[in-house]
Amino acid sequence: MPKTYVIDLRKGQAYFRAMFYDDNLSFPRIDTFVYIGRDTEGVHQFQDAASYADRRCGVNVNEIEIYRFADDDLSEVVDKEHLIDWLQDEHSTKSVGPTYEYREID
Repeated sequence: MPKTYVIDLRKGQAYFRAMFYDDNLSFPRIDTFVYIGRDTEGVHQFQDAASYADRRCGVNVNEIEIYRFADDDLSEVVDKEHLIDWLQDEHSTKSVGPTYEYREID
């Protein structure tokens, strides 16, 4: 039975989409996002970290990418604390990868 972790979603905090480029699970892909809250439809929104950081530093940003995840689609999103665990679990033949529960924190 896989482990279940709770991940608190806090506005302005970094999160990572962890997945693989290939079907053999040899090449992990990690994207960095910043949680910006839910939209009017209740879908979780994340902004790409580069444009988020640039705007905080006063840089005029022309392109902002927003990534939207419904509650059921958050399974690839982890926080910093669980990113290393994800990599270790996904590359271990001894365990089944964990599952995550998400709580939105204001």
